[in-house]
Amino acid sequence: MNKYFHSGLLVLLLTCSTHAVLAAPLVFITEAYPPYNFSDDNILRGIAVDILVAASQNTEQPVKRSDIQLLPWARGYYSVQKTPNTVLFSTTRTPAREKLFKWAGPIAETRVVLMARKDRHIKIDSPADLLAY
Repeated sequence: MNKYFHSGLLVLLLTCSTHAVLAAPLVFITEAYPPYNFSDDNILRGIAVDILVAASQNTEQPVKRSDIQLLPWARGYYSVQKTPNTVLFSTTRTPAREKLFKWAGPIAETRVVLMARKDRHIKIDSPADLLAY
């Protein structure tokens, strides 16, 4: 594996303190990222959605599928950074994001890869090389 690309863990991102969880309800946000999160006839489904719903059933705030907002990734990621008591799931845990959030999980191990047609003769030796594409 290229040293510039790494595996990550899909996790729940939390922007709240333990005290805040008890004081205010949590807002749950996800994106369309099958098979982990997706809408099927306006019903949220997927591995991560199922885990969140099941894990919350014996808590003070059980989560229903209808409680979860499906937003584009950029909007959800922005919201979780700016809005207290917000949970964004699922996302890849990276060194750059490590200190930004309280993490719950992992849900699953993932691997992010880039692919190109062989006849394009693309060679990536550093992240800066990606800027050409």
